[in-house]
Amino acid sequence: MNDDNQSYLNILTKEFLDNHPLLKSLIRWYQQMDVIENNNKNNKTHNFLQLFIDNLTNNLTRSPNNYRYDESMKNFALCLYILGGKQTYEFICLNLYGSILNLTTLGDLIKTSNMALNEAEFRFEYLPQLHSSFGFCSEDTTGVIRKVEYDCSTNSFVRFATPVTDGVPLSQYFQVDTFNDIKEIYDMSEQARLLNVHMFQGIQSDDNTTSIPRPFLLSAYGINNNFTALDVLQRWLYIYRNCLKNGVRVIDFSTDADAKYLSAMRLASGFLRRHQISN
Repeated sequence: MNDDNQSYLNILTKEFLDNHPLLKSLIRWYQQMDVIENNNKNNKTHNFLQLFIDNLTNNLTRSPNNYRYDESMKNFALCLYILGGKQTYEFICLNLYGSILNLTTLGDLIKTSNMALNEAEFRFEYLPQLHSSFGFCSEDTTGVIRKVEYDCSTNSFVRFATPVTDGVPLSQYFQVDTFNDIKEIYDMSEQARLLNVHMFQGIQSDDNTTSIPRPFLLSAYGINNNFTALDVLQRWLYIYRNCLKNGVRVIDFSTDADAKYLSAMRLASGFLRRHQISN
């Protein structure tokens, strides 16, 4: 028995455990987990909970600058931030200090994990990961507060009204290299007052009817209300063809009752019908 184990045995006296009921409960719980795991090696029910407790208690004995997190804890932090939002994440950080990454570290993790969404980029390459051969696409706009920001990862400004070519938005259009580039962008470009969002919803497959595919954010970018019905139709054709290249067939597009979208839907209904017959 090494010195560390001997020192723990000297500390864990009956009086010490009586003074720290949480520690006594944890010991009892870990004993129960050992019994469960010995009886069923495949039981992984409490694996994450054990990892969470170990990670939290280990960090409590370190300085904040030396906190460490297991890969599973990093994934948990990402899911919590995505599903719960910034306020929920901050609430957990403040009340369970040391349990999850702080927001600054989480932001760095997102940037290095290639999860960040660049304005006006369509993420068709991620569609095969959804395991859906068929799905729906939707497009809609919502009003936003006008605010231009600089994206250091792409060396470009975002939240200007994104120009389109054949209905397709031009990604990283507002890249800058000199001060004159910045001045020209601000003089010639209009800040976006609308955010245009494209979503994809996969359809359950016959061999997996219990799992419902999650919605997927395909693209988002700033616009103003100066696009046409032809722009919308050309954009949908672009989405349709690129989804098809990645093994996914779009069976329908949906949007709101804006007149431009309705005109595009009437035009698209004839195209999709002819295209499906030819394929």
